[in-house]
Amino acid sequence: MGIVALVVWLVLLLSAALVGLRGVGPLRARRATVWIAVGLSAVLVLGTLIAVLATPPPLSEYPLPEWNRA
Repeated sequence: MGIVALVVWLVLLLSAALVGLRGVGPLRARRATVWIAVGLSAVLVLGTLIAVLATPPPLSEYPLPEWNRA
């Protein structure tokens, strides 16, 4: 499900960039704004992804008994 969400985010990001750059000779300010938004979005999503993957899972509320003690 996480991979699907990342792919959906990437498709939406690229489509937003294409819409922002569409038109007859997009202005330099608009191109800069689109690329800044794309960069910030990528940094935010990738930073969040790294933080989530680097965080260890929480301890179980119901730990399994040690072997040969149950």
